[in-house]
Amino acid sequence: DNFMADGGTPLCVALDEVGRYFTDTGNTGPWSDDPANSSNSKSTCRRSYNLLTTDGYYNDVTTGDTGYVIGSSKLVADYDGTTAGNYTAKSPYKDKSTGTGYSNTLADFALKYWATDLASSLGNNVIGTSRDPATWQHLTQFTLGMGVMGTLNPKTDLDKITKGTLNWPDPATSDAKKIDDLWHAAVNSRGEFYSVKAYTELANAVRNAV
Repeated sequence: DNFMADGGTPLCVALDEVGRYFTDTGNTGPWSDDPANSSNSKSTCRRSYNLLTTDGYYNDVTTGDTGYVIGSSKLVADYDGTTAGNYTAKSPYKDKSTGTGYSNTLADFALKYWATDLASSLGNNVIGTSRDPATWQHLTQFTLGMGVMGTLNPKTDLDKITKGTLNWPDPATSDAKKIDDLWHAAVNSRGEFYSVKAYTELANAVRNAV
């Protein structure tokens, strides 16, 4: 799909579009060894990544939305950050150490496309690691905020969130907390988050992601 500039920052929609692309198991899809061949083999061990960059705060989906629709597909409406398929989240992945999480966050979308087997007809031959144990076809997010800051410190706060002494903030309550959610999306999908202010930092972030 093509997105026209309209003053909005549709990060949730963009992430969802990329995620749904990776559910295509046809011969011209992302798992094909040769998309130009009508009867080719599929790579079942291929890792999949998305580099999501922004210089602003997303404003396309907010907590409480229950019917946001793009095309004929309804976006995730109530992913509370605690369950996804047969996967049960724990800190630092879930929104809060106790209680109900937040709906329609960017981290929810990222969790959806990490925890869901995106190509269930293919063998689960992705080699897991200590950081990312998933063997099914899934999508990892590398997120990058350019000149925007959250309320949390990625260098010191992840340990607190992991231990349950600090919760992820509700991104619906402020723009800065949407950048925390951008970081949360990377954590949920076993990727990496970068916050940059200078072009040299941007270059280093992209180089590290690659």
